[in-house]
Amino acid sequence: MLVEAPILLNRRSGDPHVAAAQDLPLVVSRLGVVYDRAPALWNVDWAAPASGLVAVVGPNGAGKSTLLKAILGLVRQDSGSVKVFGRDVGSMRQSIAYVPQRSTVDWDFPASALDVVTMGLYGRIGWFGRVRGHHRDRAMACLEQVGMADLADRQIGALSGGQQQRIFLARALAQDATIYLMDEPFAGVDAATEGAILETLDTLRAAHKLVLVVHHDLQTVRRDFTDVLVLNRTVISAGPMSLAFTEGALQRAYGGRLAAPELRAAMAAG
Repeated sequence: MLVEAPILLNRRSGDPHVAAAQDLPLVVSRLGVVYDRAPALWNVDWAAPASGLVAVVGPNGAGKSTLLKAILGLVRQDSGSVKVFGRDVGSMRQSIAYVPQRSTVDWDFPASALDVVTMGLYGRIGWFGRVRGHHRDRAMACLEQVGMADLADRQIGALSGGQQQRIFLARALAQDATIYLMDEPFAGVDAATEGAILETLDTLRAAHKLVLVVHHDLQTVRRDFTDVLVLNRTVISAGPMSLAFTEGALQRAYGGRLAAPELRAAMAAG
Protein backbone atom coordinates (compact mmCIF):
# COMPACT_ATOMS: atom_id res chain seq x y z
CA MET A 1 0.00 0.00 0.00
CA LEU A 2 1.34 3.41 -0.91
CA VAL A 3 0.98 6.06 1.76
CA GLU A 4 2.64 9.42 2.12
CA ALA A 5 5.84 9.22 4.16
CA PRO A 6 4.73 11.89 6.69
CA ILE A 7 1.74 9.78 7.73
CA LEU A 8 3.19 6.30 7.96
CA LEU A 9 2.32 4.94 11.38
CA ASN A 10 4.97 2.26 11.68
CA ARG A 11 7.97 4.56 11.81
CA ARG A 12 9.90 4.89 15.07
CA SER A 13 8.61 7.58 17.40
CA GLY A 14 10.55 10.81 17.44
CA ASP A 15 11.09 10.94 13.71
CA PRO A 16 10.48 14.62 12.86
CA HIS A 17 9.06 13.66 9.45
CA VAL A 18 6.29 11.50 10.93
CA ALA A 19 3.18 13.04 12.44
CA ALA A 20 1.92 11.61 15.73
CA ALA A 21 -1.42 9.81 15.48
CA GLN A 22 -3.13 12.47 17.60
CA ASP A 23 -2.07 15.11 15.08
CA LEU A 24 -3.61 13.33 12.11
CA PRO A 25 -7.17 14.29 11.14
CA LEU A 26 -8.25 10.74 10.36
CA VAL A 27 -6.76 7.30 11.02
CA VAL A 28 -8.57 4.08 10.12
CA SER A 29 -7.06 0.95 11.67
CA ARG A 30 -7.94 -2.65 10.77
CA LEU A 31 -11.52 -1.64 10.09
CA GLY A 32 -14.00 -4.35 9.26
CA VAL A 33 -17.72 -4.10 8.50
CA VAL A 34 -19.93 -7.12 7.81
CA TYR A 35 -23.36 -7.10 6.16
CA ASP A 36 -25.37 -10.34 6.33
CA ARG A 37 -22.23 -12.35 7.06
CA ALA A 38 -20.47 -10.92 3.99
CA PRO A 39 -17.54 -8.50 4.51
CA ALA A 40 -18.26 -5.03 3.13
CA LEU A 41 -14.89 -3.82 4.42
CA TRP A 42 -12.00 -5.95 5.56
CA ASN A 43 -8.84 -4.95 7.42
CA VAL A 44 -8.86 -1.36 6.17
CA ASP A 45 -5.73 0.48 7.30
CA TRP A 46 -5.42 4.07 6.16
CA ALA A 47 -4.11 7.35 7.51
CA ALA A 48 -5.47 10.37 5.68
CA PRO A 49 -3.25 13.28 4.66
CA ALA A 50 -3.36 16.34 6.88
CA SER A 51 -5.44 18.14 4.26
CA GLY A 52 -6.35 17.97 0.59
CA LEU A 53 -8.91 16.44 -1.74
CA VAL A 54 -9.03 12.64 -1.60
CA ALA A 55 -10.92 10.68 -4.25
CA VAL A 56 -12.25 7.35 -2.97
CA VAL A 57 -12.49 5.10 -6.02
CA GLY A 58 -13.22 1.46 -6.72
CA PRO A 59 -15.80 -0.78 -8.39
CA ASN A 60 -19.45 -1.04 -7.37
CA GLY A 61 -19.73 -2.93 -4.10
CA ALA A 62 -16.20 -2.01 -3.04
CA GLY A 63 -17.39 -0.50 0.25
CA LYS A 64 -16.77 3.16 -0.58
CA SER A 65 -20.03 4.48 0.89
CA THR A 66 -19.72 2.01 3.76
CA LEU A 67 -16.32 3.45 4.60
CA LEU A 68 -17.76 6.96 4.94
CA LYS A 69 -20.62 5.66 7.09
CA ALA A 70 -18.23 3.67 9.26
CA ILE A 71 -16.10 6.76 9.81
CA LEU A 72 -19.23 8.61 10.91
CA GLY A 73 -20.42 5.74 13.10
CA LEU A 74 -23.58 5.25 11.02
CA VAL A 75 -22.84 1.54 10.55
CA ARG A 76 -21.47 -0.89 13.12
CA GLN A 77 -17.77 -1.60 13.06
CA ASP A 78 -17.19 -5.32 13.48
CA SER A 79 -13.48 -4.80 14.02
CA GLY A 80 -10.89 -2.07 14.14
CA SER A 81 -11.18 1.60 14.96
CA VAL A 82 -11.51 5.11 13.54
CA LYS A 83 -9.73 8.00 15.21
CA VAL A 84 -10.15 11.72 14.54
CA PHE A 85 -7.14 13.62 15.85
CA GLY A 86 -6.43 10.63 18.05
CA ARG A 87 -9.90 10.55 19.63
CA ASP A 88 -13.01 8.44 19.11
CA VAL A 89 -15.39 9.77 16.48
CA GLY A 90 -18.23 10.17 18.97
CA SER A 91 -16.41 12.97 20.73
CA MET A 92 -15.34 14.66 17.49
CA ARG A 93 -18.55 14.77 15.43
CA GLN A 94 -18.48 18.54 15.14
CA SER A 95 -15.20 18.19 13.25
CA ILE A 96 -16.89 16.20 10.46
CA ALA A 97 -19.43 17.36 7.87
CA TYR A 98 -21.26 14.86 5.66
CA VAL A 99 -22.91 15.17 2.26
CA PRO A 100 -24.89 11.94 1.73
CA GLN A 101 -26.01 10.41 -1.53
CA ARG A 102 -29.00 12.38 -2.76
CA SER A 103 -31.04 9.19 -3.14
CA THR A 104 -30.90 8.58 0.63
CA VAL A 105 -32.57 11.88 1.60
CA ASP A 106 -36.30 12.35 2.29
CA TRP A 107 -37.01 15.26 0.00
CA ASP A 108 -40.65 15.44 1.12
CA PHE A 109 -39.58 16.74 4.51
CA PRO A 110 -41.34 20.11 5.03
CA ALA A 111 -38.31 22.37 5.15
CA SER A 112 -37.02 25.23 3.07
CA ALA A 113 -33.53 25.38 1.60
CA LEU A 114 -32.56 27.87 4.30
CA ASP A 115 -33.92 25.56 7.02
CA VAL A 116 -31.81 22.67 5.72
CA VAL A 117 -28.63 24.72 5.65
CA THR A 118 -29.33 26.07 9.13
CA MET A 119 -29.42 22.45 10.35
CA GLY A 120 -25.69 22.41 9.74
CA LEU A 121 -25.37 24.85 12.65
CA TYR A 122 -27.32 22.79 15.18
CA GLY A 123 -24.10 21.47 16.67
CA ARG A 124 -23.47 25.02 17.86
CA ILE A 125 -27.06 26.08 18.44
CA GLY A 126 -28.23 22.86 20.09
CA TRP A 127 -31.32 20.96 18.92
CA PHE A 128 -33.52 22.90 21.32
CA GLY A 129 -31.68 26.19 21.02
CA ARG A 130 -33.02 29.27 19.32
CA VAL A 131 -32.02 30.04 15.75
CA ARG A 132 -30.93 33.66 15.80
CA GLY A 133 -30.29 36.21 13.11
CA HIS A 134 -26.56 35.61 12.91
CA HIS A 135 -27.23 31.88 12.40
CA ARG A 136 -29.48 32.62 9.44
CA ASP A 137 -26.94 35.10 8.10
CA ARG A 138 -24.31 32.35 8.19
CA ALA A 139 -26.68 29.93 6.42
CA MET A 140 -27.49 32.55 3.75
CA ALA A 141 -23.79 33.16 3.16
CA CYS A 142 -23.31 29.43 2.52
CA LEU A 143 -26.26 29.40 0.12
CA GLU A 144 -24.71 32.35 -1.67
CA GLN A 145 -21.42 30.47 -1.92
CA VAL A 146 -23.09 27.63 -3.87
CA GLY A 147 -25.33 29.94 -5.93
CA MET A 148 -28.59 29.10 -4.15
CA ALA A 149 -29.39 32.26 -2.19
CA ASP A 150 -32.30 33.14 -4.51
CA LEU A 151 -34.00 29.84 -3.60
CA ALA A 152 -33.60 30.11 0.17
CA ASP A 153 -37.36 29.98 0.81
CA ARG A 154 -38.10 27.17 -1.66
CA GLN A 155 -39.21 23.81 -0.22
CA ILE A 156 -36.42 21.32 -0.79
CA GLY A 157 -38.69 18.85 -2.58
CA ALA A 158 -39.51 21.50 -5.20
CA LEU A 159 -35.87 21.86 -6.21
CA SER A 160 -34.11 20.06 -9.03
CA GLY A 161 -31.63 17.30 -8.26
CA GLY A 162 -28.65 19.55 -8.85
CA GLN A 163 -30.13 22.29 -6.67
CA GLN A 164 -30.80 19.79 -3.88
CA GLN A 165 -27.20 18.66 -4.02
CA ARG A 166 -26.00 22.22 -3.69
CA ILE A 167 -28.27 22.77 -0.66
CA PHE A 168 -26.65 19.84 1.14
CA LEU A 169 -23.24 21.12 0.13
CA ALA A 170 -24.14 24.48 1.69
CA ARG A 171 -25.29 22.69 4.86
CA ALA A 172 -21.87 21.02 5.12
CA LEU A 173 -20.13 24.37 4.61
CA ALA A 174 -22.20 25.89 7.42
CA GLN A 175 -20.64 23.44 9.85
CA ASP A 176 -17.17 24.87 9.22
CA ALA A 177 -15.75 21.41 9.84
CA THR A 178 -12.21 20.13 9.55
CA ILE A 179 -13.13 16.95 7.66
CA TYR A 180 -15.72 16.74 4.87
CA LEU A 181 -17.13 13.43 3.66
CA MET A 182 -19.03 13.55 0.35
CA ASP A 183 -20.76 10.50 -1.07
CA GLU A 184 -21.00 10.74 -4.86
CA PRO A 185 -21.69 14.50 -4.97
CA PHE A 186 -21.25 14.60 -8.77
CA ALA A 187 -23.76 11.82 -9.50
CA GLY A 188 -26.52 12.95 -11.83
CA VAL A 189 -25.90 16.68 -11.48
CA ASP A 190 -26.03 19.38 -14.14
CA ALA A 191 -23.06 21.38 -15.36
CA ALA A 192 -23.85 24.33 -13.10
CA THR A 193 -23.90 22.14 -10.02
CA GLU A 194 -20.72 20.36 -11.05
CA GLY A 195 -19.03 23.75 -11.36
CA ALA A 196 -20.34 24.85 -7.94
CA ILE A 197 -19.03 21.65 -6.34
CA LEU A 198 -15.61 22.03 -7.94
CA GLU A 199 -15.37 25.65 -6.79
CA THR A 200 -16.31 24.56 -3.27
CA LEU A 201 -13.68 21.83 -3.30
CA ASP A 202 -11.06 24.38 -4.35
CA THR A 203 -12.15 26.65 -1.49
CA LEU A 204 -11.90 23.84 1.05
CA ARG A 205 -8.50 22.83 -0.27
CA ALA A 206 -7.24 26.41 0.03
CA ALA A 207 -8.50 26.46 3.62
CA HIS A 208 -6.43 23.31 4.34
CA LYS A 209 -9.44 21.11 4.99
CA LEU A 210 -9.50 17.34 4.47
CA VAL A 211 -12.16 16.28 1.96
CA LEU A 212 -13.03 12.66 1.08
CA VAL A 213 -15.15 12.23 -2.03
CA VAL A 214 -16.61 8.94 -3.26
CA HIS A 215 -16.10 9.32 -6.98
CA HIS A 216 -16.82 7.22 -10.09
CA ASP A 217 -15.42 9.20 -13.01
CA LEU A 218 -11.86 7.90 -13.28
CA GLN A 219 -11.06 10.36 -16.06
CA THR A 220 -11.41 13.35 -13.71
CA VAL A 221 -9.57 11.94 -10.70
CA ARG A 222 -6.13 13.31 -11.63
CA ARG A 223 -7.60 16.68 -12.60
CA ASP A 224 -9.75 17.35 -9.56
CA PHE A 225 -8.05 15.66 -6.58
CA THR A 226 -4.71 15.73 -4.79
CA ASP A 227 -4.80 12.24 -3.28
CA VAL A 228 -6.55 8.96 -3.91
CA LEU A 229 -7.76 5.96 -1.93
CA VAL A 230 -8.25 2.96 -4.22
CA LEU A 231 -10.57 0.56 -2.44
CA ASN A 232 -12.09 -2.85 -2.98
CA ARG A 233 -13.22 -3.92 0.48
CA THR A 234 -9.65 -3.36 1.59
CA VAL A 235 -7.10 -0.73 0.64
CA ILE A 236 -5.48 -1.42 -2.72
CA SER A 237 -3.47 1.79 -2.91
CA ALA A 238 -3.47 5.13 -1.13
CA GLY A 239 -1.48 8.31 -1.19
CA PRO A 240 -0.62 11.26 -3.43
CA MET A 241 -2.06 11.05 -6.93
CA SER A 242 1.34 10.70 -8.61
CA LEU A 243 2.18 7.60 -6.55
CA ALA A 244 -1.08 5.80 -5.83
CA PHE A 245 -3.26 6.32 -8.91
CA THR A 246 -1.61 3.74 -11.16
CA GLU A 247 -2.69 1.27 -13.80
CA GLY A 248 -1.69 -1.60 -11.56
CA ALA A 249 -3.74 -0.33 -8.62
CA LEU A 250 -6.83 0.21 -10.76
CA GLN A 251 -6.55 -3.21 -12.39
CA ARG A 252 -6.23 -4.89 -8.98
CA ALA A 253 -9.19 -2.94 -7.61
CA TYR A 254 -11.42 -3.62 -10.60
CA GLY A 255 -10.29 -7.22 -11.03
CA GLY A 256 -8.97 -6.57 -14.52
CA ARG A 257 -12.44 -5.51 -15.71
CA LEU A 258 -11.39 -2.04 -16.87
CA ALA A 259 -11.23 -1.84 -20.64
CA ALA A 260 -7.91 -0.70 -22.06
CA PRO A 261 -9.31 2.56 -23.54
CA GLU A 262 -10.92 3.47 -20.21
CA LEU A 263 -7.70 2.76 -18.34
CA ARG A 264 -5.62 4.82 -20.77
CA ALA A 265 -8.07 7.70 -20.53
CA ALA A 266 -7.85 7.66 -16.73
CA MET A 267 -4.06 7.72 -16.80
CA ALA A 268 -3.85 10.42 -19.45
CA ALA A 269 -6.37 12.84 -17.92
CA GLY A 270 -5.47 15.64 -15.59
